[in-house]
Amino acid sequence: MKFHSVHRRGLAGELLTSYGLICSVYVIIKKTGEMPFLESNDDIFTTMPVKIRIPTTLRVLTDGEAGIDVHEGTVNEIFDQLHEHFPEFRGRLLDEEGNLLRFVNIFVEDEDVRFLEGLDTPVSDGQTLSIVPAVAGG
Repeated sequence: MKFHSVHRRGLAGELLTSYGLICSVYVIIKKTGEMPFLESNDDIFTTMPVKIRIPTTLRVLTDGEAGIDVHEGTVNEIFDQLHEHFPEFRGRLLDEEGNLLRFVNIFVEDEDVRFLEGLDTPVSDGQTLSIVPAVAGG
């Protein structure tokens, strides 16, 4: 899994929300018996990016990758990031007018974006965006 480093000002407690830092702080406390001091002006912590789940039928566009990590933003902004790396993706998700194709379902944390804010639905770091094409058969 990839992690992005983010510079942020804040309290040490804010930093402890990151799993990587919790592990690092635990090791320091275990070895030294003391809590490390973190400068509030230069705090650096690690956040988990937005994870896009790629369905099997679309993995030919991602060189077989089942998941892609991107920066937070709206669903549309995330599609823009995806399009930068995999140009053929946009045509498989959106029509010429930029609307979501009716047989493609997009979920943010198990919620269908059609029932949220559509392509303007915000997706935060650490959340998962799932692309689920409808499957028909008889």
